[in-house]
Amino acid sequence: MIPHEKAQENMKRLIVVKSDDLGVVLGVGEVSSVPTWPTNTIFHSSDPALPLNDRTPRFLQVLRLYEVVNEPELIIAEVYNQPRLDKRNIPPIWHRGHRVELRYALLGRSQANIHLPPLWEVSVDRELIGTIDGNLSDDKLAEAATAFATRHIDRRLEAKNSQY
Repeated sequence: MIPHEKAQENMKRLIVVKSDDLGVVLGVGEVSSVPTWPTNTIFHSSDPALPLNDRTPRFLQVLRLYEVVNEPELIIAEVYNQPRLDKRNIPPIWHRGHRVELRYALLGRSQANIHLPPLWEVSVDRELIGTIDGNLSDDKLAEAATAFATRHIDRRLEAKNSQY
């Protein structure tokens, strides 16, 4: 047996399904073992850990993860679309090969009693690149963050290309 064939032999098939309609398969991929995601883990649809057919920007929450009793090579991940996000723990967004992270920054009031609005700090590959509106709804958050990251990535590429 060729080594890569043996590795493939030990692989399990991960099937992602909608929690409210288990007949709807969102994606299928291979994993070497059952993932150890904590209950209610939230992912962005761009995360390569979740094998999805449709990468439309959205957040998904893994509600249950289990092996199929009669088919031990099958793992089912039941996910819920558009979960309520915890502003203290937004999952990373993968965009154009870069990791985009968001951190909620509630600035409150300054010494001069000027009210400052809440903001989301946006980082690309762990580099803080700026802020976006902190009052965005959960469904608009990823869209705004990736648009902001795109501009940053494009400017970085243009600067790099102009050096040559």
